[in-house]
Amino acid sequence: MADANINHQDARDYWQGIDADVNGMLGGFPYISKVDLQGKTVDIVEPISKFSDALKNKPVIGVIYNVGLESWSPPSSTKYDLIWNQWCLGHLTDAQLIEYLKKCGKALKERGMVVVKENLSTRGEDIFDELDSSVTRCDEKLRDIFEKAGLRIKKTEIQKGLPKELYPVRIYALVPKV
Repeated sequence: MADANINHQDARDYWQGIDADVNGMLGGFPYISKVDLQGKTVDIVEPISKFSDALKNKPVIGVIYNVGLESWSPPSSTKYDLIWNQWCLGHLTDAQLIEYLKKCGKALKERGMVVVKENLSTRGEDIFDELDSSVTRCDEKLRDIFEKAGLRIKKTEIQKGLPKELYPVRIYALVPKV
């Protein structure tokens, strides 16, 4: 299984070498995301402190957790309207991702939602990337993981307007199963 190759230290070492700007974070495609943060307070989970340091003192930033997603647990007193995960879940093993998503589901307000936006493997199997120690999962695997985490898909769609040389990107809006 591709996720067995994930090494959190290798991933952190890779990201330490990336510039803490939009161009670095988006792999040379800074125009992909023009406005992500407007009008809402955002807590951030980011293990690479140079990236979170670049966000400090911004008016929309709430709490910054300098840990990996595999180690993050929301405070029991905190409930979120939205937990947004974009291009980061590939750094978790399948088992870690299931546990992380379970935590997310429990940290939601009554009508809250978990969003997952990730690249998709088009090979019918997961693909391990040695460069950043991550996995690009196929749609079927992600759906299975969501099910095991107690989440159901409320809506999903393929991201439009991205460069053709990139993997397809799918956005999943998830809610806890009732």
